[in-house]
Amino acid sequence: MAYFASMFINDLKYWSSLLFGSPLLPFMFWQGTRIRKNTPTLPEAMDTIGVSQMIKSSKELNICFLGESSVAGVGIKSHYEGLVGTISNFLSKTYNRTVSWDVIARSGYTTKRVEEKLLKKVPNKNYDLMIIGLGGNNAFNLQSPAKWTRDIRSLILGVKKDSKDVPIVFLTSYSRFSCI
Repeated sequence: MAYFASMFINDLKYWSSLLFGSPLLPFMFWQGTRIRKNTPTLPEAMDTIGVSQMIKSSKELNICFLGESSVAGVGIKSHYEGLVGTISNFLSKTYNRTVSWDVIARSGYTTKRVEEKLLKKVPNKNYDLMIIGLGGNNAFNLQSPAKWTRDIRSLILGVKKDSKDVPIVFLTSYSRFSCI
């Protein structure tokens, strides 16, 4: 029951911020168009597979990173320099295990688009962990919390269809953009 009350409150915040912000929409549209025009498009990191901290005689930890620009490594040359490398190195040092990783991510993708376009590209490996980074593009596209929740549930069902037992960790920034 508390979950539904929380969802109702989030939806109420979303719709009320749209209602009260509507007089500013022409200015926000102009500003957003100007920002998109003047902001350079940065490339994604090139390496989509890697290994962090080769440790002899340890069972390898296999991780799949799935998501949008933060996972795709926008603006960096190699995933070793970004989010994927940082998390992989941390897990390797913490658990004293070799960590191998695959990255399936695209800049600009929403949760629904990740499910439709990228989920089928996840290799049929026995991953020990799936880390999903999504939410910013959903917020920038003014998706309601209810739609976000539906899309995430659908994505989870898609992941679980192929990898029933893999634990999923979400890295999301959606709640940080609740006023958009």
